[in-house]
Amino acid sequence: IIGTVAEQGALASIKLELVETLRGLTQQLVRSEEEQRKQLANDLHDTVLQDIFYIKYCIDKDPTNPEIIDYLEQLIENLRRIIKAQRPPLLDQGLTLALEGLVDDMQKRVGSSISITWHSNLDVSFMINDERASYIFRVALEALNNAFKHSHAQHIEVNLEKDADGVIRLQVKDDGIGMIGPDKELKTDPNHFGWNLMQERATMIDAGLKILTHLGEGTTIILEVQG
Repeated sequence: IIGTVAEQGALASIKLELVETLRGLTQQLVRSEEEQRKQLANDLHDTVLQDIFYIKYCIDKDPTNPEIIDYLEQLIENLRRIIKAQRPPLLDQGLTLALEGLVDDMQKRVGSSISITWHSNLDVSFMINDERASYIFRVALEALNNAFKHSHAQHIEVNLEKDADGVIRLQVKDDGIGMIGPDKELKTDPNHFGWNLMQERATMIDAGLKILTHLGEGTTIILEVQG
């Protein structure tokens, strides 16, 4: 009886830990969604809405004002940027093109302060299901954003490859300051929300995620999924 009770108690404890873990992950996803909604609302208010008000003002004041065209073009660019942030249109044409477009956009964003290189052994016509493509893209985006914000890197390499065993491998490597980690490898950092989101996206498509880092040696993020 004592053994049975102890076993049941151990199982109950494991179940409780799993419930707490799932609750924490759910809270993270909810916070992420709210942050995205907040950012979208701010973008629409601070850029698009203000531009529309200004265009309306210019039309009321002088319909022939040439500045109206300039502001309309700026409004179109702002809308394109916001749409890309929600779902890059290039994803509909394949993951390879979407990631190449991401690298190009990021290079324009950071200018000459950081160099970003792109390499892939996959043809532009390579296609995988939409969910996998979206999550791989989001992991690449998060990895690049982390490199820009925290690594102080001078160079970033983005690679997308498929090996002989059919494993699709995304690698984002920077030459930044890195960080201290046990055995130079961190599965995930509970205090780093961005890394947790990457881990969650990897888990949802049955992918493996590794973060290799060490102080002064940069950071490499590797996502592997069976194609």
